[in-house]
Amino acid sequence: MARISLISYDQADDTVKKVMDGHEAKGYRITNMKRTLLHSVTAFQSLEDGVYNLQEKLEEFLDKRTVVFFGYAVSKEDDCIVCSTYFAKILEDWGIDFATFAFTEVEELLIALARQIVNNKGKVSGEILDQLQARFSEKEIVEIVA
Repeated sequence: MARISLISYDQADDTVKKVMDGHEAKGYRITNMKRTLLHSVTAFQSLEDGVYNLQEKLEEFLDKRTVVFFGYAVSKEDDCIVCSTYFAKILEDWGIDFATFAFTEVEELLIALARQIVNNKGKVSGEILDQLQARFSEKEIVEIVA
């Protein structure tokens, strides 16, 4: 049972409806987590705008699939049910089985990075860092890790 109710479009005030409409117009789904956050437009926008702004920045130098794989790897490794379910739905829609997929070198590198970040409390091996530095600028590495 939910401890905080979910905002439904029909019951939302005009401000919340406008935020929901704008979010969906950008191609994003309104998940249950987002419907909870919408009790506070400020909370919703703080989290959602930041995440999607960063995603857009990553997609300037990584393709969308790689960004999703990295996000899924972090979520799965961290046992985040909400996040991993979100990414798993995208992978399902794309017909991708993460467990058996043949990843590119960059995708494998970022999946290994995700696993190290989660399992080593943010510490990354010299080997992974060397590989990142060979492929990405310092700015890009900061954006990936963010």
